[in-house]
Amino acid sequence: MQYFQKVYPARVIDNIRNHLTKQNIHMDYRWFIVDPRPSYNFFRQHLNEVLEVPSRHGVLKGQLLNRLRSRDEHTFFQALQELRFAHFVEKDLKGKIEFFPPGKDKRILDLKILIPNKESILVEVKSYFHPLKGVRFGVFSDKRYIRNNLKSAIQQLPENSKNLVVLAGEASSPSPFWGEMMEVLYDRQKGLLGQRRNAIISVVGAFNAGTNGYQLTVYHNAFAGNPIDEKIFGLQPQFIRCRGSWKWINNPETRHLRIISD
Repeated sequence: MQYFQKVYPARVIDNIRNHLTKQNIHMDYRWFIVDPRPSYNFFRQHLNEVLEVPSRHGVLKGQLLNRLRSRDEHTFFQALQELRFAHFVEKDLKGKIEFFPPGKDKRILDLKILIPNKESILVEVKSYFHPLKGVRFGVFSDKRYIRNNLKSAIQQLPENSKNLVVLAGEASSPSPFWGEMMEVLYDRQKGLLGQRRNAIISVVGAFNAGTNGYQLTVYHNAFAGNPIDEKIFGLQPQFIRCRGSWKWINNPETRHLRIISD
């Protein structure tokens, strides 16, 4: 637990616990960190594995450390989801990463995935947060969240880059194939990936992140100026355009899907 203890020594845990108690905050993800009951040890062990990644890359300090210790729930959860995705890339996709590459107009993005003998992929992670719904659920059925965060990412991505915009949350279903997600991305009239003016986005990923495992559902942009080869994402479920029609690959669970006709 050395990485967990580096980020959350006893004094930090006491500060967070006192803040949550004083503010009478009960539905907060950070209780998993500060509650000493053994039933939460699994979460802390998982977090320790996640924190090993930025520690090994030498970035577990400064602003990132402050965000992980923040009293603001959204700030903390955004940092957590960024690191969970970095952990996923290394563990599940077997990819090499760099933290905090430059984006458009001196903005800083979250990750760069290094592809051998190919261009790298810039990654921007957008964590779901809704104080009324809680931080864990709703990400893949909240159309406003999906649309607003994709538009925000467009402002951050440099031109002529392969990129992946990750919408990160924890879905109540193991597979985030919600009709709302498909509608926002592929609707004929308003779909963000159905318009040539959004060609800057290569791929959108719905990242279901939790202690029980990760899954990335990949939605390709048929109009992308810099598309990404589906082989990069291994066995993750992907929605791609092939020979004039759309299809799923890697046998996803599709019981939540609306039928998409092209």
